[in-house]
Amino acid sequence: LVQWFLSLLVLGSVIYGHSANDSSLALAPQCNGTCSVETGNGCCSSDLPLTRSWNSTGIGSAQFSWSSLPEEMAVNFTLSSSSKLLVLAEISRVQHTDFLVEVSFQLLVDGVQVAFTSKASADGWEWRYVFMHAVTGTLSPGKHRVELQYPSKVGSVLFLDDFGGPQSRRLTVLCAPEVTLSTLWNYKGGGRGDSVSWDGLPTPLLMNFSLPNASHLLTFADISRTEQALNGTAVGFRIWLDAMNSIGETWQGVTSGMSAAGTSMHGFSSLTPKGQHSVELNYKVENGEVTFNSSGAHGRLSVMAISPLSVSAVWGANTREDADDSTEWSSLPTPMALNFTLNESARVLVLADSARLQPKYRETVTNYRLVLDSDVMGVASRATPAPWRYPSVFIHGLSGILEAGNHSVEFQYQGGALQLLNNNAGEQIRRLTVVVIEELCPFTLTTTTTEAADSTGVTVTATPIATTSSTTTTTTTTTTTT
Repeated sequence: LVQWFLSLLVLGSVIYGHSANDSSLALAPQCNGTCSVETGNGCCSSDLPLTRSWNSTGIGSAQFSWSSLPEEMAVNFTLSSSSKLLVLAEISRVQHTDFLVEVSFQLLVDGVQVAFTSKASADGWEWRYVFMHAVTGTLSPGKHRVELQYPSKVGSVLFLDDFGGPQSRRLTVLCAPEVTLSTLWNYKGGGRGDSVSWDGLPTPLLMNFSLPNASHLLTFADISRTEQALNGTAVGFRIWLDAMNSIGETWQGVTSGMSAAGTSMHGFSSLTPKGQHSVELNYKVENGEVTFNSSGAHGRLSVMAISPLSVSAVWGANTREDADDSTEWSSLPTPMALNFTLNESARVLVLADSARLQPKYRETVTNYRLVLDSDVMGVASRATPAPWRYPSVFIHGLSGILEAGNHSVEFQYQGGALQLLNNNAGEQIRRLTVVVIEELCPFTLTTTTTEAADSTGVTVTATPIATTSSTTTTTTTTTTTT
């Protein structure tokens, strides 16, 4: 009877509640040079970068082929010059009406699949949060389209917004750096791993690349599905640079059978020297073994050179921290925040992921968001049926044009009580990164120099708030076009 009543509440929220839709471009595009209005929204001949958000609810009926979401999650844009693209997509909350049914998503660019993910059983308290990234090959000038699609062979896929958490979907498209960009999005490695120390995946997910100049590096890693057979265990992942430096790390709680979950994370390396490099996704288990199901464990690993004006900070608690129930948006016990300063106007891409935010009680919901100068950039909603199934969280946001001066960004939570732990069930690792976007397409890379020079780029100084190590970095820059 209780389950029947909750089902009525869930369906009622779709039919009667939260039907408002923000389908317009969330941020006006910034333009280089002369603007030529080509569409009704006043975009330039080069529309990027852009981000678009949706918060409408809906029910996706059974589809035996790839189909658009109940409200199409797509953007159209025009490239004024050839460029590769970085595409980021996230959905705060996905549920399925049936038990033990997986939900899949694909990213399309001009009708071609560039990324895929599969989420296991997403019914009841097991609803999923989706994050995907993709990097395209070089696209020619002209009009292009990016879309997120899903199939569901039985039942229905629910995109809800109710007492259990908000519905927020976001699609972001940026020009990617031409230099030192590589990606493996169609990795379908299988196998089992039981290493209790860091090791490569059973089917390695790695790449070698060359840097023509010293540069900061930004990396993304996605594994759509991992399974563990032993309750009370955890699996960790890290991004391993040059077989010596960990530049990103995350942990997942037990995800056995059809409770299998995916992992998304990012990494950051400051001023990596020019020359040959390698990057690899590693794993380790605390106990038992982890299975990478070759039918659903699609992996993606991408690396790109970015401006050294970008900044990143990491938090890792050595002792237990507790966050109380909060009906208001609140900081974590140790705030996950960055202050940064722009000397000139610029846009920023903000990335936040947290390895282990464990709800204190069963069947509780906690929401997360990114806030930049009091503006909400992204929202996630996670629920858990049991403490051992703690999830990781990844949120992104793209700003409008920020004025020169001081700015701040913070990762906040709302809802059920949290435990931020660091023990035999996994480590507490959180990362917040601000990537400065200095130019639009074609991408312009700012390189560092050790000699005094006039700065023709945007200079950034950043100070992490209450991190394990607080530093202030000032970078002298010159601008060159690649």
